[in-house]
Amino acid sequence: MLRYKIGDTGITSKNYGCNRPSDFNSFLRRAASRSMHTAACWQRAALHNTEGMLPSPSTDEDEPSSCSQGVQNHLKVIRAGLGRDFRRLQSLFSRSYRLTTGIMLYTATAANFAYYGMIYGLPAMLKRETAKEEQNGVGDGWSPAAGLMVSAVSEIPGAFLAVILAATIGRRTNMSFAFCGCTLCLFATVWALETDRITENIGLFFVFGVKVFLASGYIIVYLYLLECYPTDFRATGLAFCMVTGRLGAAACPFLYDGLTFVRVDENNNFFFMIMAWLLGIASLACCFLPYETKDTVLELESTPGSFSLDEHVPLLRLKEKSTDSPTTWPRNV
Repeated sequence: MLRYKIGDTGITSKNYGCNRPSDFNSFLRRAASRSMHTAACWQRAALHNTEGMLPSPSTDEDEPSSCSQGVQNHLKVIRAGLGRDFRRLQSLFSRSYRLTTGIMLYTATAANFAYYGMIYGLPAMLKRETAKEEQNGVGDGWSPAAGLMVSAVSEIPGAFLAVILAATIGRRTNMSFAFCGCTLCLFATVWALETDRITENIGLFFVFGVKVFLASGYIIVYLYLLECYPTDFRATGLAFCMVTGRLGAAACPFLYDGLTFVRVDENNNFFFMIMAWLLGIASLACCFLPYETKDTVLELESTPGSFSLDEHVPLLRLKEKSTDSPTTWPRNV
C-alpha cells in the first residue's frame, strides 16, 4: 500500500500537475529528472514511510547462513590484518631499508649475545676461578658475589653514559664507540683470565668496563631502531629486529655449556673471545648504516633526514604561541 507523505518533504503533487493518484508514476519520473534535491527529498519520504515497520521474523533456516556469514566476515578481517602485517614486513627489506635492517639484525643479535652471555657466563667463571685460587692457597681476590655485584652495578653508569652520548654525538658514532670499547674490554678480560687475575682489582675493572659500554650500546640500539624507520612500520621494525636478536641470547647457554662439555674451552676463554669478535664486527658495521637519526624529524613515510628540523620551526613556534595563550582556543561550555 502506498503511504508516501509528500507534504512532509516540502513537495506537493500540484507543483508537477499530478492531481489524481493514477498519475503518480508519471509524477515520479518527472520528479526524478528535476534535480538531485528532489531525489533526496523522495528518499527521505521513503525512509519516513518505512519507519515502524518490523523486519520479517528470522527462521531456523536463516540462522546457519547468518552464522556462516559472521565467520566469513571474521576471516576477512583476519586476512586483511595479516596482509597489512606482511606488507609492513616487506617494507623492512625494501630498497631503502634492506641495508639498515640487515645491519641492525646483526647488531641486535650480537648485543643480546654479549649482554646475556655476561649474565650467564660471568658468575660461573668467577666461582670457578675463586675455587681454583683457594686450592692454590692464594684466595686474596674478590669473592664471586662481590664480582657479580660490581658487574650489576656497572650498568647504572652505562645508562648515564648512553644519555650523555645520545645528546652529544650521532647514533651511528655512538653505537660504534660503545661496541668498540666493549670489544677492547673483553679482550682485556680474556687476558685477565689467562693470567689468573680476573678476581683481582684489574680483572674486575675490565669486567666493569665491559658492562658499562655494553649497557650504553644496548640502549642506543633500541633508540636507533625507534628512529630509523618511518611511522608506517616503525613498531614492526623494532619488534622484528629485537625479537630476532633474542636468538643470540638463546644461543648463549648452548655455546657456553657445549664448549665446556666437549672440553674445548674449559676456562671459557674462547666463549669471551667469540663475544669480543661479534661486538667488534658490530662496531665496524654500524659505520655503514645509511641514515643518521640524531636531531631529525620522525617521518611518516619518507626516509630519515628527508626533511630538516628547520622546516618545522614555524609549526613549533605556532605550538609555543598556543601554549602561551590558552585563552585563544575555544572552550567547551
